[in-house]
Amino acid sequence: MLTLHEAAGKLIVSPADAALRAAYFAALARFGASGTGLGHALLPELGHPLAFRCATPDVAAIARCVRDGFASFPLRSEPRRILVLGAGGGYLTVALARRFPEAELAAVEPLAPLVRLLLQNTAPYARIRAVQAAVWHSSSRIGPMREDGAGWSARFTDRLPLEARRLRAHTVPSLLGLLGWAAADLVVADFPAAAETLLAAPGPSWIGGLDALAIVRHAEPFGEQPAVLDPALLEDAPFGQGAFKVTTHGVERYAPIDIAERLAPRHLPVPRPRRLALIQEEPGVAPLRLEGVLREPWGFFLTGEGGFQLHAPAPGSTARALFARTLAGQTRLETGLAHAGPGGGKIRFTASLETEAGDIVATETRALAAGGSTRLVLGFPPAQGRHRAVLATAMEEGAASNAYAWGRFLGPVLA
Repeated sequence: MLTLHEAAGKLIVSPADAALRAAYFAALARFGASGTGLGHALLPELGHPLAFRCATPDVAAIARCVRDGFASFPLRSEPRRILVLGAGGGYLTVALARRFPEAELAAVEPLAPLVRLLLQNTAPYARIRAVQAAVWHSSSRIGPMREDGAGWSARFTDRLPLEARRLRAHTVPSLLGLLGWAAADLVVADFPAAAETLLAAPGPSWIGGLDALAIVRHAEPFGEQPAVLDPALLEDAPFGQGAFKVTTHGVERYAPIDIAERLAPRHLPVPRPRRLALIQEEPGVAPLRLEGVLREPWGFFLTGEGGFQLHAPAPGSTARALFARTLAGQTRLETGLAHAGPGGGKIRFTASLETEAGDIVATETRALAAGGSTRLVLGFPPAQGRHRAVLATAMEEGAASNAYAWGRFLGPVLA
């Protein structure tokens, strides 16, 4: 146990050290094989622990998805909505969320022990929804045909007595309906017989909205050969009934994954700077400094949905929240503004971008009366390197006091 903690501590201090990373994963594998119960992997690039079950393939799955870049398979497209079927403990889902930082993801897993892990591991990501469900070629109820205990190679069937079919099974269209999605851009299937299940006749119309379908192949513990996505499944017959056509889609194989991808994707990657939320939405800790803020509980607090209240101090003073960020081509600071007080004088809101040395790159001020709201967009030339976004409140000149000066910044982002 101490060895694992020591290895984690050294890796956090020196995250780019390849030898320390190898040592940490070796220690993690030894710990995972040393007993039973729940453990946690601590990796500096994630900013949150990954839960795993000892004496199961979970640690190997973490290594595959996080260390070995399993989610980095080539894609022509930039998916906006990703459906992960057979999500397990969520390791591949987390890796995909990190690869596509602006995508919305749904992780679908039928087995309760893995769903518990999935909920823990995806909870830090507001963009990920975890769904306990099974995917099937028709809406039905299914039960286990066999499973390995850890749930990683469970097989299901709908040919069991009714009392043994305890899992509700959904088709992909019904899952999309549950999610409120018209379509998914990328579907990743990581379960046995995925190709046969998803592409069974009659032809699944949901495929027509896809840019890519990825079928994961991995060694079966029962001595079976890994399933391979047959290019014949893309042709008009017998599977698919034209949903996939060789003229519009092609199959590429990257061990251990097969990808059927639209030759002319609908959502091409658009070069643009990453959106940076000032109130951290993703895992990790981002710096914040407060200046001139009232000591009372209402002086500064988070309001949810990435916003915060910065109560204006007494007339003649200014309260400031400073967010240090490393920019890579961002060109604007956007935020909603609201005077949420039931009364009181006008609040002066100011948004600025400063260099690390304190030089002002751009600044803009708006004044709002009680109950007022607006949106502020501060533009500036493409910025590179370390900068500070500064959001401030003060009472408008002539205000008698700062009573009810509930100044709120709503969802401030650099983009």
